[in-house]
Amino acid sequence: MRIFPNPASDIAAIQSGDVVRETIDISVRDVSGRVVYRSSSPQGSTLHAFDISTFYEGVYYVNCTHGSQMYTGSLVIQRK
Repeated sequence: MRIFPNPASDIAAIQSGDVVRETIDISVRDVSGRVVYRSSSPQGSTLHAFDISTFYEGVYYVNCTHGSQMYTGSLVIQRK
């Protein structure tokens, strides 16, 4: 999984390396652990974009789960 652009300001995207055969559950948490975004990416997709324009600047943690696999990455929101 890849999160881009990073840092981001308005839109962020998560891309899987292969076509996903199961639904991906996505959650984004702020540094205090509060879930600020939750969604699912449908089976067969490789890209999930989401609007982050209302998020405060800072570091967020992105969790993606599909089947028994889990990916955790960080996303930095930075505006000019």
